[in-house]
Amino acid sequence: MPTSNPNPLPVLVLASTFYTAALEQPLVAALARQGCAHKVACVPYNQLYSFLLNPRSLVPENAEVSVVLLVRVEDLVRLELAQLGRDRDGAFE
Repeated sequence: MPTSNPNPLPVLVLASTFYTAALEQPLVAALARQGCAHKVACVPYNQLYSFLLNPRSLVPENAEVSVVLLVRVEDLVRLELAQLGRDRDGAFE
């Protein structure tokens, strides 16, 4: 029978509007150098909204969790920017 760890490592979740998996190992190393033992988890690319709606899909129920949310504004308004560019060029007038 598996035993649960009574004091699991805190989890630091990187959630963003862009690809951040490449930041996982450098962040673990930087935290270790500072003496902060954390498990780092990255929200998969293009899954930010799903994670925000259901954070427990990535993080266990009993874990202490901190979330770092990185937002690139262009990702939130990209459709509007594309439309603005088309309007400016006169393609859809």
